[in-house]
Amino acid sequence: VPANRTLPQELVARLEQVAQQHDGVVPLHGRLFSQWMHFAYPRECSYPHAAGTTKLMSSKEWSQATGMKSSLGREELERYVEQLRSLDEPADSWQQQQRHEQQQHEQQQQQ
Repeated sequence: VPANRTLPQELVARLEQVAQQHDGVVPLHGRLFSQWMHFAYPRECSYPHAAGTTKLMSSKEWSQATGMKSSLGREELERYVEQLRSLDEPADSWQQQQRHEQQQHEQQQQQ
């Protein structure tokens, strides 16, 4: 990541919101900060899923469940990496993830 990277104002504002929720301090080991780091630095920081929302599977189990291959050939991998390189706006990903989590929360409320 370039040292002179400028983060979108919306992403900075989200971090400020996290701090406001915690008396002006951002809990560095919390899920919200981990999510923020992922959207600020998507290639360097993996996405921290909420507890209980994921299930560990072997590659064979995943392939059986999805009907998809669990690995990529060299050409497929290169295409995938190129697609990732084209993602320049972390704020868009942040917004999409926040909408997704809100929808999941609303669905759980309805059940």
